[in-house]
Amino acid sequence: MLGNISFLDIFDVYRVLLGMVSAELIFVEHAARHREHFMRRVLTGGVGILLFALLCIPMYMFREIVGNSAIASLITGGWWLMIGIVSMCFIYYCYEVTVCNLMFQCILGLALENLVTLVLQYLICKKWFPSLQTEHTVLYIVLTVLCYALFDIMAYLLLVRKNVRGQIVVEEDWRTFFIYLTIYIFISVMGDVTSLIFHWGQVGGKMFGGMEVFSHTAVPYFCIAVNVIVNLVIVLLQSMTYRILSLQQEKKMIQILQKEKEQQYNFSRENVDLINQKCHDLKRQIRALKLVQGEERDRLFKETEEAVQFYDAHVKTGNDVLDTILTEKNFVCTRQGIRFSCNIHAEHMDIIDVIDFYTIVSNGLDNAIECVSGYEDNEKKVINVAVLERGSMLHIFIDNYFDGELEFRNGFPVTSKDDKGYHGYGVKSMQMIAKKYGGDIRISVNNHTFSLQIMLPVR
Repeated sequence: MLGNISFLDIFDVYRVLLGMVSAELIFVEHAARHREHFMRRVLTGGVGILLFALLCIPMYMFREIVGNSAIASLITGGWWLMIGIVSMCFIYYCYEVTVCNLMFQCILGLALENLVTLVLQYLICKKWFPSLQTEHTVLYIVLTVLCYALFDIMAYLLLVRKNVRGQIVVEEDWRTFFIYLTIYIFISVMGDVTSLIFHWGQVGGKMFGGMEVFSHTAVPYFCIAVNVIVNLVIVLLQSMTYRILSLQQEKKMIQILQKEKEQQYNFSRENVDLINQKCHDLKRQIRALKLVQGEERDRLFKETEEAVQFYDAHVKTGNDVLDTILTEKNFVCTRQGIRFSCNIHAEHMDIIDVIDFYTIVSNGLDNAIECVSGYEDNEKKVINVAVLERGSMLHIFIDNYFDGELEFRNGFPVTSKDDKGYHGYGVKSMQMIAKKYGGDIRISVNNHTFSLQIMLPVR
């Protein structure tokens, strides 16, 4: 006890501050990158916010001096608003996040913390067990930790886990900033007003010079109910907005990838045509030079022919797009010592747009090449491609050796690449294209074989 300031008063400040930070971390950890020297920043920032919380002592002392007045209420409200700002500064100090994106995530954290406070403080401690804080302080502290942990875990499982990792693109302008700032202040003020109404309702409703207000016991609980509903609505709306922005960002990224594939296709087609022309010219020159006698010259001709054969790997399937893809990937596989085989028995390969066909097959082969190129054992460097017609469906199979375990989420493998937010779009792009033509894709792992099956209806 420090004057009229109790341990519970100070604990309450740390409860709100740390509860707010933990709630914000639930959302921002999934959506932003760590800054350089992250752990050092967490430690120094953590010490900083813990020391800042001690300023509650002079705040409480000053509030005791001014007594129960409007000034005291303003001081308290301003203090809790400062707590929120400090928590945002801590997040910004530790994570690479824009200001508007920071406020977007912290609104979710603040609303979640408000929900915990409403349940813990006003329902459990003041309504159901009024003596819990004073007579069973240790139990109250344990219950506080459990409540925050429960709400944070529920928020992660229900709102965060299924979201795509990576920072969503929130428009950075003064209008967006003002909207988020207004929402943030609104949530903070709602919490302060509820606390004020509940307090004065509990002590008989005398407030501001003895005026009788909030004397009916139903009023404080009505305010709590309204506050709970408002915070839940804000959490749900923010989560829906996050999901919509994520889908928009995902769609934009897929469009960018498809544009890149279109450029890559045109470039590859030109390269393949040029290489084939050069190979044809070289073969004619070699045949002409063979008329010259000499064993050494014959040996040089043979070596030159073998070198030319490396580039004369043009695959002829009857489909220009597939010829370009398989020829290009055959070059890559030959350079990396990968055994590459094709089995093409299909007539209706023109049912899909040229760029879509290139994108969907090229993405699958790129993933297969990247997988097997990491193996040192050449026996594991195997890729098989098959394009077959079965009934009314065109099936494209891309199989490669896979030595490991694969985690699936929502039917898709979880990428092992560092840039998860970017590379996850490759598989989604393939599925999006397949569904565009009424088809689908299937991915499976069996007997050390990773299998990608693309199914397209033959119309």
